Amino acid sequence: MHNIYFIDDDENYVRVLEKKILMELYKEVEVYTITNEKYRKEYLSEFRNLDIVIIDETLYDETILKHQVAYTIVLERSKKVERRLVKEKELHVYKYQSVKEIYDSIYRMIGNYLGKERSSREKAEVLCIYSPIGGCGKTTAALGICNILGKKGKKVLYLDWEAIQSYKEVFEINQYLDDKVIYKIKNKKFDALTEEEVIGKQKYFDYLFPFQDMMLSWELLGEEFLYFIGFCKEKFSYDYIVIDTSCEFNYIKSKLFSGADKVIVVVEQSLNASHKMNSFFTHLDCSDSGKFKFLCNKYKEQEENCISKISFFRYTGIISGYISWNSTLKDWKEEEFLQFTDLKREVFRLI
Repeated sequence: MHNIYFIDDDENYVRVLEKKILMELYKEVEVYTITNEKYRKEYLSEFRNLDIVIIDETLYDETILKHQVAYTIVLERSKKVERRLVKEKELHVYKYQSVKEIYDSIYRMIGNYLGKERSSREKAEVLCIYSPIGGCGKTTAALGICNILGKKGKKVLYLDWEAIQSYKEVFEINQYLDDKVIYKIKNKKFDALTEEEVIGKQKYFDYLFPFQDMMLSWELLGEEFLYFIGFCKEKFSYDYIVIDTSCEFNYIKSKLFSGADKVIVVVEQSLNASHKMNSFFTHLDCSDSGKFKFLCNKYKEQEENCISKISFFRYTGIISGYISWNSTLKDWKEEEFLQFTDLKREVFRLI
């Protein structure tokens, strides 16, 4: 059992958020509320070990910093702050958004710490993003899905299953999967792994640290990576695991598709793309419309749509949605993805 300490001078506000947390986490936490100024100063005058502190920004000062606190959630009064991870275990959220949004942000941070068991129904849904067509915007779509789901309060893990990983430069990542971590994953020594060794954090989603050297990826891009995905699904409290896969299709990729909850295949309207898709459909049965979803990316209404030349679509007609060409989406920034209305529409419709 863990302790949560509410430190706020607004008793009515605290009561609403406290009720939500107790309703969701009554088996995992005890909640203590400190709203009286005199008692607060007295209680915090002695050094304490505190599990989780949820505190109003105006009260977050040296009287809190001197204590040993596992996790701190600061309730900001400025609407400019929706969700901001200041340190690994310090989260700032906008105080006056909905109780559900605040709770979802808090749970994303502390869920693993609480050791909250999830039923098989609650375990992460695995979304595999794939395309046999290079340069079609697959990674852009995958990162967009992560940002959009994360903004809605879902806890998302992004895994790039490619030898050449482009996201590490975009996110300016300076931590990598070193050879010791890769050894543990390759030899299925998952119990020896810590979350800090393998997972980094963006504003709206978490991500697997990239490979420092492309040659190290050759050690992991086989069947052992499938076991690692299963480990992440069981061990960490995610709602979605989004897997960005490479273009080649092989036995391991077919096993990944088989184990995924949904496979989102990104296609294009060009003639060259239609030839590649026709070849792809000769090797894989995609008739399960509940599992396989097809998104036409970079769609330009004024240009010829060669998707009708793909035999599978000609007979089934199951393109799930079209995402218009967006020339403004350049830097993979969170704000750009969240304004990408076509992608947002398709994410909520498909997932």
